[in-house]
Amino acid sequence: MAKLNVRIKLRLKFFARQYQDRALPDGLIIGVQKAGTTALYRYLHRHPGIAGVILRPDALPHHSKEVHFFDTNHQKSVRWYRAQFPKRSEGRFVIEATPGYIHPHAASRMHALLPEAKLVLSLRDPADRAFSRYQHLLRLPRTEHLLREGEVLLSFRECVDRLLGGNKLKGDANRLLTSGHYAEELSHLYTLYPREQVHIVNFAELGQDPARVVAGILEFFELPPEDLGPYDPVHVGGYTERMDQETEARLREYFAPHNARLEELLGYSMGWSAPRSG
Repeated sequence: MAKLNVRIKLRLKFFARQYQDRALPDGLIIGVQKAGTTALYRYLHRHPGIAGVILRPDALPHHSKEVHFFDTNHQKSVRWYRAQFPKRSEGRFVIEATPGYIHPHAASRMHALLPEAKLVLSLRDPADRAFSRYQHLLRLPRTEHLLREGEVLLSFRECVDRLLGGNKLKGDANRLLTSGHYAEELSHLYTLYPREQVHIVNFAELGQDPARVVAGILEFFELPPEDLGPYDPVHVGGYTERMDQETEARLREYFAPHNARLEELLGYSMGWSAPRSG
């Protein structure tokens, strides 16, 4: 009964927040999946000038950074979205992080409401990202079934074979490779937002020198530098399996033209030609 009362109180407080003067995000981390967005959000949240999402009653704690207003929750009201954030009077720079916002439909909705927002996009070598995403789906009971054909659990190599052969997998597993077509999504984003409102992060550099990467983001946000302490990666996987060399080589060949278009769009190399699996 006590737990029920607590839940009711939380829901009433959330309902009340929808009628208060609450801020909308000034900055958003918009993607991509498996590219350090959770760790980046938590790291930035240590800055005294930054505020983030207030956990709502129906949200899972480990998803607290993600509101999904512009993708899966886009039919809800702007009042509902505002209720996720602190009061405007607090005056801090407000951020949110939902990786799905890079997708064109979500990006278009985001621009309609937040045309002045500063956007951070973390990109990861698409071959490595696909392998990490496979491991993520494999570890969760609610998604592991997406990798099965009948009673057979497909290996990563078998998933790649099917997708490169023009066959489909189930649900989100079907996007293991197409989620790495970054140039397509970034090109659309640039039709909505000027380039100076989009800050690109290379996931590899985030792991190598997080302080420098975050310093660049704080400058982009026009916030003062701050020592945020040690960087703590999250969702690092814990798996020991490695992508086999043949599959990696096939993926690098597959992604090569997509990466070339991305680098042409950005004007610099992402350094993804060398093997990085593991």
